[in-house]
Amino acid sequence: MTLRNTLELFRAQPDYRKNMGLRAAAYVRTLHQPRSCADQYARVIEMFYEKAEQGLSGITNQLQNIGFPANQADLVTLAERISDLYPPSRPVWHQLLIDVSELVHRDAKSGIQRVVRRVLQELLENPPYGYRVEPVYATFDHGYRYARSFTARFLTQINMPLDDDPISATIGDIFWGLDLQPLVVSHHKTFLNELRNKGIKVYFTLYDILPVTEMQTTDGDVREVFTQWMLAILYAGDGVLCISQTVASNFKQWLDLFAPQHSHSVRLGWAHLGADVMDGNVEELCYRSDSLPTANLVGLDPEYATFLMVGTVEPRKGYAQVLSAFELLWNLGENVNLVIVGKKGWNVEELMILLATHPERDRRLFWLQDVGDALLERLYTVSTCLIAASLDEGFGLPLIEAARHNLPIIARDIPVFREVAGEHASYFSGLAPQDLAGAVLQWLARNSADAAPQSTAMPWLTWAESTKQMLSVILDGQWQDQWVPVQDAEIVARYWGSDYRVHSEVGQRMGTALWSTGHAGPLAYGPAGLSLKAGHYLATWSGSIGLGGCDDGAHVDVSVELGTKILTHVSLEGLARDDGHFTASLPFALKEEQRELEVRVWVGGRSDVRLDLLEIRKTSPSAIDIDNHDKSPKPAAGLTDEPSPSAQIYCYWATHPKMNTEVGYRVDRSMYTTGKKGYLLFGPHVGLPKGQYVATLFGVVPEAGGGLVDGCCMEVAWNSGRDVAIRQTLHATQAESDCELGRVAFELTAYIPDLEIRVYVASGVFLRLDGITIEETA
Repeated sequence: MTLRNTLELFRAQPDYRKNMGLRAAAYVRTLHQPRSCADQYARVIEMFYEKAEQGLSGITNQLQNIGFPANQADLVTLAERISDLYPPSRPVWHQLLIDVSELVHRDAKSGIQRVVRRVLQELLENPPYGYRVEPVYATFDHGYRYARSFTARFLTQINMPLDDDPISATIGDIFWGLDLQPLVVSHHKTFLNELRNKGIKVYFTLYDILPVTEMQTTDGDVREVFTQWMLAILYAGDGVLCISQTVASNFKQWLDLFAPQHSHSVRLGWAHLGADVMDGNVEELCYRSDSLPTANLVGLDPEYATFLMVGTVEPRKGYAQVLSAFELLWNLGENVNLVIVGKKGWNVEELMILLATHPERDRRLFWLQDVGDALLERLYTVSTCLIAASLDEGFGLPLIEAARHNLPIIARDIPVFREVAGEHASYFSGLAPQDLAGAVLQWLARNSADAAPQSTAMPWLTWAESTKQMLSVILDGQWQDQWVPVQDAEIVARYWGSDYRVHSEVGQRMGTALWSTGHAGPLAYGPAGLSLKAGHYLATWSGSIGLGGCDDGAHVDVSVELGTKILTHVSLEGLARDDGHFTASLPFALKEEQRELEVRVWVGGRSDVRLDLLEIRKTSPSAIDIDNHDKSPKPAAGLTDEPSPSAQIYCYWATHPKMNTEVGYRVDRSMYTTGKKGYLLFGPHVGLPKGQYVATLFGVVPEAGGGLVDGCCMEVAWNSGRDVAIRQTLHATQAESDCELGRVAFELTAYIPDLEIRVYVASGVFLRLDGITIEETA
């Protein structure tokens, strides 16, 4: 039937038309209703999905046929890769992944972990808009996971059996390495770099670089681990957030010197740390303690000035100098208290014994190791002044806590303390006891006259404000600086003298330098792990030569084949400029790749040498005759403790191993008085033949206006001091540049096997000795 005929039928027969309409409506209701159509679509889609050979379903189907792998860890790796390729759908809010790997493992209650806890708490309680804060962690055994069990325990103090699933991150998320776990970060640097390559921002917090700038305060393992961690955050990070501008500046300087040439640029920023605001009745909590030290402390005589130090007892904090300074003050009759709050740290065994057995212990000297927040608050309240004597710091939280209590501050004059405290603190310089003792006396006088700087107006942040500043850098892009690598095609490697890859048998690491110690042997050799291809190179050691000189065979050489083949060498004698600095340059050529090349510095027993920087560069072939480079050069002079025959001059710095003291305080190469009477210096117990000599004593009498130093003298003696040839009163120096304190001419009529110069000081004298020389005159 044609369409025309059908239409004619509908027009001619109304009943037929109506019946057909009812039948059509019933058909649509039965077979074409939305629910039925949706079910049919779903069945067809699922049918195609089940038969798919590609996509997530295809991978799932194929895995069912493969079975479980032999190594179950491969399942985790596979799940991570599938998650990267087919990320689950998520809300528009991004993740702020906070690395707390160390805090999850253990809470050592260190300064860094204190910061991590407070910032994490602020982030969890007040998450930034548009972000879900997710603490994460990793170990050597697995990659980064959500720290859900830890987070529940951190917030509620209740252990909950939650699953710590592997993290899933996409573009727009941010990874923030807030905690310090150098080993874990270095182990997972490739994964973190993959996150960065996928468009996920990766940032790290840097608290300081002290393990590489103050190497004498850490052991070798820490130096190596920390160096590798800094290279790892450079490799995997988009930016580094420092806790002070000083730390950012130091890190940038380190990058300029030691960052790999192929590195990418890194943003640098800084935000200051905050301070806790204590709730509750702190005084009441403090008085509940029944310990004797606590009872004594809360009842301190207000007529006595009480000086407070807060921080782990370790060499870098300057506790030894402070204690010696207060001993000097007590000997001068000053009634002042010293309160030390801090647990035992590294390499302070002798100081621990002194603190525990000191005659002023629990009288005018107090040392508290386990102090809670309540007692610490009380100590800040009852103290007169805070002393911050650290050699260096990343920030200096005690300064902020002192300012919160309006407690005056005496701080070492270092850049970060100037940055934090500004004009709101008093500052001191120097490492000797009298440097700090003088600063304390000056502060007491100025404070009595209401003229000492006060911390009342010193700016400081709460932890909420500090966290907000950090987020403004990380989330809002308010980075203050940027490090951009400078390409130098000729540079091969650089090393500070104190670098862990520069080995030493007779040296001492101090700061970034390596110092001779008065023992003959290899001061430096290495660097370890350096491989050089065939070519032309220039090795350069820069440093300085002090009072002792280096006329005892000190030299530098370049060797291969475990030191059995010397390519070139140069003597250190005569290299020093007027200011004592030297540069020893050694060009050399290699015909083939060398993996055991060493640049070595040899010193004698009197060599007074400081090594600052080793640099190895490529150089032009014209500087070296490669055909003759393997001819053995003339051997360097043998190392000795005797002066060269032509010179006949013995030079010893004050802290040389052959120089001793009864009442002195050693600081680097100098010896300082401590206010006690006795022999400040005696030695070197050398054998001298018959002849005429002049002995000269070098040092400084601080702030002296000239004239005699009452009660102080130098002696020429032997036989353990029982035979004294001559005794002469010391004379005061006029200025720092005038460093001669005494000169004695004497004659020996026979060989003396143990001649010594002895310096006696009276009590209460402020004096610094730098060294002695003994010169034959005829």
